[in-house]
Amino acid sequence: MPHLDRSSPFEQARDLGSGAIAGVVAVLVFTVLHQILINPIWWMFPIMAVAGAVCGLCVVWCYTVLVSAPSRRTWWGYISMYLVMFGLLTVASMILYDPVITIAEMLASPGGNPLPMSDTLALMAAVTVGWAGLMTRVYRGGWRGFGASLVTVTVLMLLLGFNLSTVGLVAIRREGWILLAEFFGYVVVLGGTFGLVHAGLVRRWRSGVRSGSLISEGRVGRDRGER
Repeated sequence: MPHLDRSSPFEQARDLGSGAIAGVVAVLVFTVLHQILINPIWWMFPIMAVAGAVCGLCVVWCYTVLVSAPSRRTWWGYISMYLVMFGLLTVASMILYDPVITIAEMLASPGGNPLPMSDTLALMAAVTVGWAGLMTRVYRGGWRGFGASLVTVTVLMLLLGFNLSTVGLVAIRREGWILLAEFFGYVVVLGGTFGLVHAGLVRRWRSGVRSGSLISEGRVGRDRGER
């Protein structure tokens, strides 16, 4: 049951840090899978790790702002909302845009996706504001919740959403659909790995604090008994 312990600034920073760590681990898993299934991209890992840490910290911070009663159910429901957002972004791109490039041309580009972000900026902006508003509505977060959601969704959209927003600009044949499914699968793996790692870290740290408290109480009890 991941949640942020607000009892001290140190514990808040520690739990937020678990989000950053989970983001880096998720990027590591993604990089390994990318090497196995497509090609090695380890030269990109340092900058992707930084992006993963930033995304992870923002996601956990937004969760603590929106959710007043954290639980396993609310945590995975919250993570699922981002996955649905990326899925709807992909579908919207396919509906709104006409293809201007093939997958072969994209893969042949040395710098990755050759399409400029300006081509899909309006779609990304609309989804960002709309989804931040929806999350605020679902969790009844008020203006503070909307601000946290807007910041988090913006970060995720800029660092993860661009490639999905350009799907409609790519001419996709049968083999292309397989590649698209793999790509969205990576997004699901990123989200699932992040959610599991963060929940595990928080649970472990909370167990450690609880054990330390029990030991401390036991010592106090023995001291009183000796007196």
